[in-house]
Amino acid sequence: MKKLFALLLMCGFTFAFVACDSAKQKAQDASEAVEQAADDAAEAVEKAAEEATEAVEEATDEVKEAADSLVNEAEKAAEEAVEEAKDAVEEN
Repeated sequence: MKKLFALLLMCGFTFAFVACDSAKQKAQDASEAVEQAADDAAEAVEKAAEEATEAVEEATDEVKEAADSLVNEAEKAAEEAVEEAKDAVEEN
């Protein structure tokens, strides 16, 4: 009877250790999955930040070009206004 009881205890402990090991493996797998998801999210954020930076740089360049164009047009308009004013003064 003692041997049978000891054998049953050993079987019970064996199943308990196997179950605990299985739970540890599941926890480790879950931890690895979370780490992978975090890495993927970090890469996605980094890529989005790079794309946003490029978009801002392109928009900045376009604004600079537009501003330069407007300044040139304003300079031409001012020169024409000065010439017209000179001509008006000479006529009087």
